[in-house]
Amino acid sequence: AWADNRDFYHVRTAAGEAHAVRELPQTVVEQWLESPNALWQANADRPIKLSVGSLVVEAQIATASGTRHVAVKRLRPKSWWKAVTGRFRRGRAREAWHRGHALLARGIPTARPLAVYESSRSVRSESFLVTEWLDDACDLHLYGWELAARSGDERRRRIRREHRRVGRRHERARGHGSYWGVALRTCVPPCGGGSGGI
Repeated sequence: AWADNRDFYHVRTAAGEAHAVRELPQTVVEQWLESPNALWQANADRPIKLSVGSLVVEAQIATASGTRHVAVKRLRPKSWWKAVTGRFRRGRAREAWHRGHALLARGIPTARPLAVYESSRSVRSESFLVTEWLDDACDLHLYGWELAARSGDERRRRIRREHRRVGRRHERARGHGSYWGVALRTCVPPCGGGSGGI
């Protein structure tokens, strides 16, 4: 996922550095480097997750095969110390890019990373990750809130089902270092009626 090959390419310009899958036009990635906040700011009215260190929004982007539904995650160091040390090691966005493709290579379902980019013009050491959108996915925190409104029997039934589902994936991923530290999402009926996935 780091090299230039038939599946991925690497871009380094005066504005920053990026890795992307081949179906993303290089001109689009270069535009993101020039204006790193433009993509998520244009979709700030479609937030999925807000936290101290990250923001995730839903967006549409242009690819070689047409418009693609994606999630855009902006990651920001939680402290000045992490901002400084982040200059000398792989950042969280790059780590998620690497882990996501490692999981997919092992056959473990996850949102496919499409691009990761870091702008040298960002004074806050921000980095960005663009992944495929999982249509039937729901953040586990949101699922927990939705579950709380259900009856006790319904909560227990759904919790047992999700426990079995996550357990099966854990068994498949056991011993794979890229599995740990990856944000977990689950496909559940309240979020779209899907058959389930991680």
